[in-house]
Amino acid sequence: MKEFLPLRAETEKRGKMIKAASDRHASPDEACKLIGQFGAAEIKMIQYAEANAAKCAIPPRIADQLKAGDLV
Repeated sequence: MKEFLPLRAETEKRGKMIKAASDRHASPDEACKLIGQFGAAEIKMIQYAEANAAKCAIPPRIADQLKAGDLV
């Protein structure tokens, strides 16, 4: 699980960066870049959860919730 936590932290950080950019009315180019980076971080986190579900005792519903955006 210790490998998952940094992935989640990175995803949360990217989400906060999007929020901050929105609050200061960032340019569309900057917003698109931040959204892409958030998406990439989220995909890494989901892939880790799916690949290590059995080994790390991650319930299958966790990956489903991550995909739905319910945990970040």
